[in-house]
Amino acid sequence: MFIYYFLVDGHKLVAFVVEFSPLPDDQDQKLIQKFNDMAGAILIGNGLSGLIQGLAGGILFSLFGLKSPILWGVIMSLVAFLPIIGTGVVFIPAAIYLYLTGRLAAGIFFVIFYLVLSVIMEYIFKPKLVGHRVNMHTLLVFLSIMGGVKLFGILGIIYGPLVVTAFLTLTDIYHASYQSLIENKCSETIR
Repeated sequence: MFIYYFLVDGHKLVAFVVEFSPLPDDQDQKLIQKFNDMAGAILIGNGLSGLIQGLAGGILFSLFGLKSPILWGVIMSLVAFLPIIGTGVVFIPAAIYLYLTGRLAAGIFFVIFYLVLSVIMEYIFKPKLVGHRVNMHTLLVFLSIMGGVKLFGILGIIYGPLVVTAFLTLTDIYHASYQSLIENKCSETIR
């Protein structure tokens, strides 16, 4: 419900925030542009990660002869947006099913495949892709996502990187526009 109103009236909210911001308009626009860049990068990173995980899961289901690999691949693509558990919602029950039907090695392989795929996607692929798109170090993106999840829950996937982006952008604005001004005032005061 909130997303609908943000999509419809988001420009009004942005205009309201910009009106009360103490920063000049060009610096407000720089900050807004960085937010837009980060949000887009997060959505693209999560979308590509979900697509890859769903495709890999669907292929694996097909190779092991499980029913409806396309359906399960689509479901895995969607649940891949959930941090931590993600595709485990599908892989773990499939592994249990394989174990209960006497295919112990296949069940173990499913669990190992899920763990390796999740680690690669969550801790390497997503942070690297998001960091590359917004010119932020991969480790900083990873820490911002983990910190965001810790503070905000599932929405921290988006909020964490946005908070870090705001901090870095405001730091850039400070260095570009205000640091020399403050240093000049301090040196005049000392004289």
